[in-house]
Amino acid sequence: MARQAGRNERRRGRRGRIVGRREVRQRFLIVCEGGKTEPGYFRSFQVPGVVVEIRSTTDRGLALINEAIQRRTQDEYDQTWCVFDRDDLPDAIIRQAFNHAKKKTIQTIGSHRNSQEITWLNC
Repeated sequence: MARQAGRNERRRGRRGRIVGRREVRQRFLIVCEGGKTEPGYFRSFQVPGVVVEIRSTTDRGLALINEAIQRRTQDEYDQTWCVFDRDDLPDAIIRQAFNHAKKKTIQTIGSHRNSQEITWLNC
């Protein structure tokens, strides 16, 4: 019983505030095919405690995944995401890229333009 009571107690500083506790910040890397729409979409989110680095590239398919792998090794990130423009890539290339991303623990999102609207599909 004494051990559990110790867990619930927190150190308090001289002003009565809890000390020695820092919020862990999550770092995300998002690599997009597009130069304007996708980066603008992700920059519109502002989440406290989350640092998002968005990189645009002209690479597509497997090259996009490889670009994310290369950028991920240059810095430390908690999560890495790739955003694909699905409407003009053949399904076989998309599947191949998604499978490669899964092996490398990279999350993928496919964007699809439909009547000037973008729908985000988590793949």
